[in-house]
Amino acid sequence: MTTKSVMSPMLWLLGISLTTLLPTIYFTTGRIQELLTYSVIVIIGVALAFFAYFAIREPDRLQSEDYLIEQRRIALLGETGKPLTTIDLTADQTPNIFVEGDAAGTDNNA
Repeated sequence: MTTKSVMSPMLWLLGISLTTLLPTIYFTTGRIQELLTYSVIVIIGVALAFFAYFAIREPDRLQSEDYLIEQRRIALLGETGKPLTTIDLTADQTPNIFVEGDAAGTDNNA
């Protein structure tokens, strides 16, 4: 399961609650209608406060995960002052004493 941003769960909660509360407010009267209206205002206020908190404190968390991964990749490619990492394709040959015998591990010229 992935989320696109930190706001995704809050937006799902907001969408589900508003689609159930708004028709209920329309079809009720009296004190219940008033309480449901206040609850809609509180839910919208909490969602706006949630967004404002992350907009001020951690704005990168409002971006999608795909965007953040791409942004990190570009930052790594664009780092200056560091040499590019390359893979050394030369192989070190280690003598196999089981195939070549004991002479492979010692120097016979000495």
